[in-house]
Amino acid sequence: MLFGALSSTADERKGFSQLLTALNRLTLQADDVELLIVGATQPSEASEFSLPVHYLGTFNDELTMALVYSAADIFVAPSLQDNLPNTVMEAMACGTPCVAFNTGGFPDMIEHHHNGALAECFSAASLASEIAWTLEEATRSQLGEQARKSVEQKYSADAVVEQYLNLFESCVIDG
Repeated sequence: MLFGALSSTADERKGFSQLLTALNRLTLQADDVELLIVGATQPSEASEFSLPVHYLGTFNDELTMALVYSAADIFVAPSLQDNLPNTVMEAMACGTPCVAFNTGGFPDMIEHHHNGALAECFSAASLASEIAWTLEEATRSQLGEQARKSVEQKYSADAVVEQYLNLFESCVIDG
């Protein structure tokens, strides 16, 4: 599992405390589940997790981040408020399904149980349930493939240019 953002563990809006609560509620069948945290170094007083945690620090190059996203089975974005986070789009572009709260821009990117999963807003129990579903019940390769396709269809340069052209044409014709 991967979690990350700038100041990922320090910025309350990024939902680290909700993630900690959710992970400690998980009862996963797999013994090989670990959490990677990007955007933070290990604090002097580390939080108590029920699974192994690896703090990766920050990276400044796209290749390394793409490799980190691709190495993860899922990306968890427990943000309490976020618009259209690049981390989710980047993870999905790498074929990594995402789990997030059903708030802000997440539902615009994640189609529940199609290319990822959406948890009830701010419910650690729901977040834990969706993480477990994604890790144990879902076909992650299919979710990842759908995640990548949705980014290509909605957010690729060609798709965005076409959306702008359509908007411009509607303004010129209608305006």
